[in-house]
Amino acid sequence: MALANIDAHERIDRSYRLLADVRRRRVLYALEANDEITVDRLAERLARSGVAESTERAAASLVHTHLPKLADAGVIEYEREAGLVAADDGVAVLEPFLDRPREIEPDVEQWSVADHASREVS
Repeated sequence: MALANIDAHERIDRSYRLLADVRRRRVLYALEANDEITVDRLAERLARSGVAESTERAAASLVHTHLPKLADAGVIEYEREAGLVAADDGVAVLEPFLDRPREIEPDVEQWSVADHASREVS
């Protein structure tokens, strides 16, 4: 169910659950600077930043867990076959909840930079 379509208390609870995992926060940070990005590029960036052990493990967790959760909440558009991720209208609901993590997470700046290679679908 989309976050925008539920009452305030439930929206707050679901928002915090969605943002409880660093991988999902990193996806949202990456989408702040990119209209769309490939799953492969997200996985590479997760592995390079040390959030995941390898690109393969990062891709598996994104595809099977994190991207579907964000898509089900109406926060992202996820084209599984094409391997593309883009922000959806529901991302605006999460913005206020991202302010504090954005201030304290150590490498947010590198995630909020446009990824010119993101348009290269591998």
